Amino acid sequence: MNSSLKIFFLFGLLGLMSCKNTVKEQDGLIRSAQSVVQYAHSFSLIKYDGYDVLTIHPSEDTATFLGYVLASEGAEIAKIHQGFQKIQRPIQRIAATTVTAYSFAHALHSSDLICGLADTSYLIDPDVCNAIREGKITEVSSAGNLHLESILTIDPQLFLASYIADDQLKRLESLGIVVMPFLDYSENHPLARAEYIKFLGALLDKDSLADSIFQNISTSYISNKLKVASVQGQPTVFDGESYGGMWYVSGGQSYMAQFYKDAAADYVFSDFPSAISRPLDFESLFIAADTTQFWRIFVQEPINYKGLCLRDERIASFRAIEDKNVIYCNTVKSLYFSRGVLQPEEILADFIHIFHPDVMPERNNIYFHHLKEADF
Repeated sequence: MNSSLKIFFLFGLLGLMSCKNTVKEQDGLIRSAQSVVQYAHSFSLIKYDGYDVLTIHPSEDTATFLGYVLASEGAEIAKIHQGFQKIQRPIQRIAATTVTAYSFAHALHSSDLICGLADTSYLIDPDVCNAIREGKITEVSSAGNLHLESILTIDPQLFLASYIADDQLKRLESLGIVVMPFLDYSENHPLARAEYIKFLGALLDKDSLADSIFQNISTSYISNKLKVASVQGQPTVFDGESYGGMWYVSGGQSYMAQFYKDAAADYVFSDFPSAISRPLDFESLFIAADTTQFWRIFVQEPINYKGLCLRDERIASFRAIEDKNVIYCNTVKSLYFSRGVLQPEEILADFIHIFHPDVMPERNNIYFHHLKEADF
């Protein structure tokens, strides 16, 4: 990213961000400040009198961040924030390289502001597909490569960037496009990812609506978690599949591992100190899978147990296969990768219903399902 946007905390602002409510007097402009982020680590949002300050942390180095002032035209900005990049709100046109940005905007009744998305031929959200057919959304990148001409044509006021190399983003900035990292995928807690609705809410000047939506999500998630907090006996689970001879499993500090934990399941690789998927040789995986009760996978087509074993005959002896305890999410039929980010309480409820069926006996799962068909 543009090095001129990299600001260093030299004036104790970190202390301010750690507080829920603070009172400051600076140039007669700052009288109160409120931090509204509860779970997310990759961004901070502080509300001041007349404007908001959004800071994005592209890495775990919290001393370096990108700072933005979100304000309406003519707002007075305190000297302490005048080195930040100013974004005039509400934003009118946004391009993004992740469909989750659309989902957040949709929840805020502002999906019409999304004018560009990445890899549009792979998107399955019906609202997105309709907008693409109607020419309201243009493809701005594919396979991680920006379509600069298309971006210039739609002329977004702001470009939200995920999974795009820095050299490409610098080219975009050199053309006068305001680029902002959108790092919801880097968060390891389901509620932290959902909290990105506050990020969009601040940009669109819909803070109150965003706060209300998130509060409902958080309340429901915690309520579901408490339903199994004292359950006796936690089932064991592993996940992932084989690619190129290696088995990739969720790290013990990952987003998915948090779901297992909150659903009162024992993730057998919880001791892996990683927030992302990590490779594991089949022999090590086999030792764990031999006695583990559940196996979680993603699929893109209808499956049955016979078909799974035809993929790799070695898995036929997995306990989860023998006991018919495979958990699957069909990512072609469900909107897991788009709308799921805003329904972590539903994903958690799916897992609870599978792991502890007596807790939510009337549950109709949305994203993850128990593969009960036993066609060998």
